[in-house]
Parts: sequence; C-alpha cells; structure tokens
Amino acid sequence: MAYRLGASDVIHIYDADRESCIVVLTDTVSVEAGDEQWASIGSRDSVFEDAAPHAVYMPPKLAAIVRAERDAEIGVASTPARGLYPPRLIESAQIAFDARQERQYALCVRHPSANGNGRVAARGRDAHPGRTCVSYPPHKHDQDNVPIESSLEETYYHRLNPPQGFAFQRVYQRVYTD
Repeated sequence: MAYRLGASDVIHIYDADRESCIVVLTDTVSVEAGDEQWASIGSRDSVFEDAAPHAVYMPPKLAAIVRAERDAEIGVASTPARGLYPPRLIESAQIAFDARQERQYALCVRHPSANGNGRVAARGRDAHPGRTCVSYPPHKHDQDNVPIESSLEETYYHRLNPPQGFAFQRVYQRVYTD
C-alpha cells in the first residue's frame, strides 16, 4: 500500500499475522511502535533522487503510529511471519542498491535490511524464513527450493518519470492440486 499524508496526518499500521516494512518514500515522518520512537525519519523530496529511503521494520502483533511531519508519502509492504525480530529503524545507509540494465529497460531496486548486517530482509535470511526478493526479468517462484527458487509474495511500487509514461505488471499464481 502507498499512502499520501498531509502535514500532521496520522495512520495506524497493524497486522497480527504479518511483518511489515514502512518505507518513507518522500519527506519526513515520525513512527511510534511499542516502546520505540523514531522522529524525523526520511529526507527525500522525490523517489527519483539518487538516495535510498529510510524504513521501519515492524514484526507482527505490534501496532505502529506514523505521523507526517510535512506532506509525505510512505509505502507499506508486508508478508506472513512469526515475529522473530524486534521493530527497528533501517537507515538509508543500510539499504542495499541493485541496478539492472539491459537493452530497453533500466531498473533500480533498493532492498531494506531487517537486522542491519547488509543482507536483504526479503531474501529470507533476515525476515520470515522462506522468502526471497527479485524483479526483472520475468520469472517464477512456485517452489520452495532455496537457494535456487523460493515460494514468495512480491510487492512492486511503480512511479514513472516523466509522469505520462506507463507500466505494465503481470502477476500470476500457480495453483497446485492433488
């Protein structure tokens, strides 16, 4: 989910069965989660800046209150989890960068790390086990055969520059029957 918040707007993030990553797409917000409080996180005026965002990792069963300090945008991605890690701020310096380019496309992917050790949260090492994170080219994830392939959910956020551009995304799910 992506949210546009006006200055001082508040949203509540909670899921009993899913861990979440609150990504500050633009401007600054404050986040409260249990005993933790992070003020003035985020710094980008645009998602197209050559800078990584800040993020907050949230385990299941813990509510977060997000308050915009100025007009801001956040993205919230989640996945089923058992809640193995505490909430934490993920600084922009801890966001891994992955640039991919081939013929007619260029893709920049920024991966938050759940525990700050440089590994990617969504790759199944630092978040809920059995998850992975990849993007282009088209691919499948319908087997739990790590490290070759892992069954997973993927979250994509599209923003285009120039804004009159367009994007297509095809998501499929293979259903197994006995």
